[in-house]
Amino acid sequence: MSGPSLSDFYKTAPSGAVVQDAGYQRAKRIAEHGTVKERAALAQEGDVPPEVLYFLANDASKEVRQAVAGNDGTPMQADLLLAEDKEDDVRGSVGSKMERILPSLSGAQNARATKMVFQVAEVLAQDRLPTVRALIAQQVKALPDVPHDLVMTLARDAEAIVSVPVLEFSPLLKEEDLVGLITTGINSEALAAVARRENLTETVSHAIVETRDDLAVPALLANRTAEIGQETMEAIVEAGDAHPSWHQALVQRDGMSKDLVVKIAAYASERLVEQLIDRNRDLDSGTADLLRQSVRDRMQDLEMAWDRNDPEVVRAEIFNRDGKLNAGTLTLAAGRGEETFVIHALSIMTGFSDQSVRMALQGADGPKAAVAMAWKTRLGMDFATVLQTDLLRLPAETILQPQDGGDYPLSASEMQSLLGLLN
Repeated sequence: MSGPSLSDFYKTAPSGAVVQDAGYQRAKRIAEHGTVKERAALAQEGDVPPEVLYFLANDASKEVRQAVAGNDGTPMQADLLLAEDKEDDVRGSVGSKMERILPSLSGAQNARATKMVFQVAEVLAQDRLPTVRALIAQQVKALPDVPHDLVMTLARDAEAIVSVPVLEFSPLLKEEDLVGLITTGINSEALAAVARRENLTETVSHAIVETRDDLAVPALLANRTAEIGQETMEAIVEAGDAHPSWHQALVQRDGMSKDLVVKIAAYASERLVEQLIDRNRDLDSGTADLLRQSVRDRMQDLEMAWDRNDPEVVRAEIFNRDGKLNAGTLTLAAGRGEETFVIHALSIMTGFSDQSVRMALQGADGPKAAVAMAWKTRLGMDFATVLQTDLLRLPAETILQPQDGGDYPLSASEMQSLLGLLN
């Protein structure tokens, strides 16, 4: 190994006096002259002198630097250096170590050491990889004594996996922080995270409603600890006609006045109006009958009304709008048994009606239909398998498995013919 010797690093190394025992001499020899494999193995040991680890943090080998990054005994000065390493894996190892260190911090610890930990976290909070930033967000989301600037950096992150944990749980985000974030513009998932926070003030609730967001407003309505002022609630109800995704949450919100109940019933589906009447038992029978008659007069196709207001259908439409209907999203939904969401998503992506997609998947040729749907939507054969096993729950012996290499078990012409029957 060429370059500076370990002695050159004494002045910048984090430890004090160097103990010149046999163990130290061995570590020094390996650090300066060992092979990459030997240096990496040394960097993983638990009793390596701090100045040796600091020296190895500057090693030319990624393998060695990554080993140093993963060692809990590495001095924070070295971690700060490695947090800006050019290699993603090295920075990721520092982030993983922060997962172990951050939750264990306490006021009783050395203030200088704690400050160094936060400095490393602040560097990683601005890493180019969302996964690295997310590691930090997950660990600081509930901590009461991390730097406010660190929390705000994570809260402003454009990636939901980074911002959402902090926005939903951090006790350091005050009313003015939340309102500022909302008014300057954050995405729907981030807004919904704010809406789920415990004990939201009226001011923050009003700011959320002003966005008219289709994910955040229902989340706010479902938050029983959120304070929603009368004027804000009236604004939600007034705007609700244009936002079907709000209807279910509006119906389930307690404490509605009779006037607001009547306004909601003017645009909700028959199914939801019945729920509304059932939840508001102080309505007199005459008013309840008028609401039922009004919704029957308003909606000619009750089945269509049901579908339009189904929250899973609305969620699929929102995901499509945001470009998030993909193999990962639908695989997760199928695994959770979210049939309505998956059916409507496939309808959107194939151009076939919900009814046609449902009948095809639940028919005698359900396995073939699942494969053809996956092919048509380009979601892949892995999704077709999940669709058959997790959503349709087909017997194992009927499931069509991928061919060698993951190819579809049906020919393109056969799949095209199957889909042609759905038109």
